Amino acid sequence: MIENKLACLKHLTLLLVDDDTELLDTLKITFSLFFKNVLTASNGVEAIKIHEITSVDMIVTDYVMPHLNGYEFCIEIRKKDKKIPIVIMSNYSEKDKLLNSIPLQLIDYLIKPIDYKILMKTLLSMVNKLEENSFIEEFLSDTICFNIITKKLTKDNHIIPLTKSEIILLNTLLKFKNNIVTEDMFIYAFDVEKSENSQSIKNHIYRLRKKIGLDIILNIKGVGYILRPSYA
Repeated sequence: MIENKLACLKHLTLLLVDDDTELLDTLKITFSLFFKNVLTASNGVEAIKIHEITSVDMIVTDYVMPHLNGYEFCIEIRKKDKKIPIVIMSNYSEKDKLLNSIPLQLIDYLIKPIDYKILMKTLLSMVNKLEENSFIEEFLSDTICFNIITKKLTKDNHIIPLTKSEIILLNTLLKFKNNIVTEDMFIYAFDVEKSENSQSIKNHIYRLRKKIGLDIILNIKGVGYILRPSYA
C-alpha cells in the first residue's frame, strides 16, 4: 500500500535546498530513488528563483542557510504558493527553531542524519497532502481534467493524447495559472529534457491549444500565453 502511494512520486519534481554541497549531492541521490526529477539549490535565494520559473511539486529544505534561512525561504514560498508540500531539515540542536515554523503549514521536519524509515513516512505524508489539497487533478473546464501524477488529459472521461513536449508546456502553464508565461520561461522548462527555440515552442503551443481550447490557453500577442481554466 505504501509502495503504491509513493510510486506516484516518480511523476513529480522535488526542489531540494541545502548549503552543504557534499550533503546536497548525497541527498539528491537518495531522493532521486523516489522522484522523477530532483532540482537542487544551495541557498534560499537560488531556490526561490528556481521555484519562480520551474514546475516544482514538493520542497525539502535545510533550516540553516546563508542569504535566506529555511524559515525565511518558506515564508517567501507561502506568499506565492499556499499548498505545495514543504519539509524542513535540521539538526537536533535546532529543533526549537523548527517549532516556530508551524504557522508555515509544513508537512514535517527531518532531523539529520535522516533515518530511512522516517523519510518514507514523511514522503507518504507529502503525497497525502497533495491528495488532500486536490493537487492530483487540475480541472481546465467542466469536462477537461489533467492528472498531474499520470500526466493524462481527459475530456468527458476520454483520454486526449499529449506529447512529452505538450505535457511540459501544460505543467508550466498550470504552475503560473492565470499569469503570463513567456517563451523564455517555456524554453527554461525544457532545459531538463532538451533544448527548444521560439518557433518550436509556438508549434507545441498551437497543437496544445487545438486539443484544450483557444479560450483556455490565451495568446497575448508579443508577450506570451495565459492558462485560464473555464468553469460553468
